[in-house]
Amino acid sequence: MYEHREDRPASDIDVLVPQESVDIALSALLASGWDHLYPFGRHGEAFIRDEGYNFPLITDDDLLCELHFRLWGVVPAGLVEELFDASTPDPSLGPTGRRLALHHAFLVGALHFWNMPWPRSLRGMWDLVRIARAAGNDLTGDVAHCAGRWGLHLPVLLSAAATASAWDDPACTAVAEALRPDLGPGERAVFRRFVRSGERPLRLQHVVAARLLAGRPSRSGLRAPFRRLWAHPGIVERATPDKWPWWRRRVIFSFRAGALEKKSGRK
Repeated sequence: MYEHREDRPASDIDVLVPQESVDIALSALLASGWDHLYPFGRHGEAFIRDEGYNFPLITDDDLLCELHFRLWGVVPAGLVEELFDASTPDPSLGPTGRRLALHHAFLVGALHFWNMPWPRSLRGMWDLVRIARAAGNDLTGDVAHCAGRWGLHLPVLLSAAATASAWDDPACTAVAEALRPDLGPGERAVFRRFVRSGERPLRLQHVVAARLLAGRPSRSGLRAPFRRLWAHPGIVERATPDKWPWWRRRVIFSFRAGALEKKSGRK
């Protein structure tokens, strides 16, 4: 989508591979000089494989890579396989590189944009506008159909509406208008809050809760609210010193997480 590489600054490299290929890809990267961003303990790798979606890697000169074999927790299982089935080989991306269909690129960009914490980067909006312009008149129906089939109406709508508001882009406006009639009651309430108050007070958990109430499928499912109360041991392990006994790590992590949530709410 970008003629010059410097037009699109990036903080890391995201690579998506089929789930059955993740161990091959991980071994190849580790053999090529990459290393895990943080050391895994007893629970860390189990978290990534069971509930996570990428292995974070780094080089000696601090180049970051996320090796994805899934997408985020709000995304139902099976979407990644559809992305690969509809993608086409592209040698410019490497010997095994594949290029997403444009409506899939828009869908992934919209999900990625809304999965980021506030304030979200303008780069995500740049991507959506450029993809929309490249896709032309075919975008709206394809994105709306795909988002509807996978129950991703709300996050895609919010990303398209935010982009349309910032850029006055007609294609993003059309995507938002096509998805809005199919929102569930809880999803409509979240969207009204977004329109009334702007993006700032609307966090990812609002979207997750609204989707659960609307019965939308997701990979995390009912684990999402549960994990806010009782984090996976791999998350606790990563965020607390390994010299502490496990009971202390769990208590301190829960206290810190609650305090950070309250602080974020006050802001």
